Amino acid sequence: MPRIADRIYSGLLLPLDSGDLLDGERLKGGPGADHLVGAAGTDWIDGAAGDDHIYGQDGDDWLYGGDGSDTLDGGTGDDRLNGGAGADTLIGGLGNDWLDGGIGPDHLLGGDGDDWLRGGDNNDTLDGGTGIDRLSGGAGDDHLLGGAGNDWIDGGDGRDIIDGGEGDDTLHGAGGYDRFIGVPGRDIIDGGDGIDSVDYSASAESVNASIDRINLAGDTLISVESIFGSAFADIFDGSASLTRVSINGGDGYDTIKGGDADDTLNGGDGRDWLEGGDGNDTLIGGLDVDFLLGGAGDDTFIASRDDYFWGGGGRDTFVYNSAAEIGTTIDGVGADDIIDLSTIDANSAINGDQAFHYVGEAPFSGVAGELRFEYFLDQYYGFVEGDLDGDGWTDFSIQVLNVIGADLPSEFIL
Repeated sequence: MPRIADRIYSGLLLPLDSGDLLDGERLKGGPGADHLVGAAGTDWIDGAAGDDHIYGQDGDDWLYGGDGSDTLDGGTGDDRLNGGAGADTLIGGLGNDWLDGGIGPDHLLGGDGDDWLRGGDNNDTLDGGTGIDRLSGGAGDDHLLGGAGNDWIDGGDGRDIIDGGEGDDTLHGAGGYDRFIGVPGRDIIDGGDGIDSVDYSASAESVNASIDRINLAGDTLISVESIFGSAFADIFDGSASLTRVSINGGDGYDTIKGGDADDTLNGGDGRDWLEGGDGNDTLIGGLDVDFLLGGAGDDTFIASRDDYFWGGGGRDTFVYNSAAEIGTTIDGVGADDIIDLSTIDANSAINGDQAFHYVGEAPFSGVAGELRFEYFLDQYYGFVEGDLDGDGWTDFSIQVLNVIGADLPSEFIL
């Protein structure tokens, strides 16, 4: 009597033994590793238990993996795939497909068409492919990629990585500490709960993004706490944000604006323009010549060479971590502002970190580690100068503008 696996059945529902192969329209596998192939029409195929391989071919197919680590391929047509339990791989193929990974760490590929992908409760990978796709990660630490098209992605709970791909996408982080990959397009990115970040470092062009404000020319970021820019001239506008945000412009000539909270703005490489806004902000120029504006609040400026600082209102602190970073201009030093030189070794010839000795407006006496302030009263500016080696000459200089009413000796941390 012939084996079931040696025959082709169409329009039947048959239980199969382990490792069987059947072609047909309505098939159900057995407890083993089955290979089930549909016909040209609308197929219903259930792999049941075992690590199955199911291929729907043409038509609008329904494929169910059941238990085990299954591979489901819908082929052409508008297919519905459900992996069931186990670590499954679901491939939508051509058509507008519906993919549900079920239980287990699954890999879902939408392919061409407008697809709907759902990950489930484990750490899933979802790739929408081309078309206008809808991806939902569910619980777990998921990796979601929209691909080409204007996609909608919801990471769900967990620490997700969300990449909208090309197109104007809508991305939701929901719960967890999520990381969004920024690419060209006018995206809406909502981090949701948790400390969320947007990374534009792989972008092939400059970025224009606003935080908590609709941006018709670029990305709109909501509930995002950390941003890293591209290698090009980016614009990040956080002036409407009421929550703390950290922005690093990356390479390029960037323009970065903070909001009302205590923000951290870092220009990175390139000639950057940073505005802290309200709040007690930390502004870091990075490499090249940068312009840093503190605004209201008690701001902290981290110096690099040839930067321009404007403290604005509040009690501001200008921090210099090495003599090589000195060469900046400070505009608007107030009576309560501080110039912090405490991390610079005033005399490298002596072991340890030596503090500067402030001599006021007196000339250098030839002793290493002296600090003086030369003030031009009629022009309201001066220079902070330091002698590191005791040769009586200036080794570094900080230009200070508009020092009316400033009590310079009390403004130094030596």
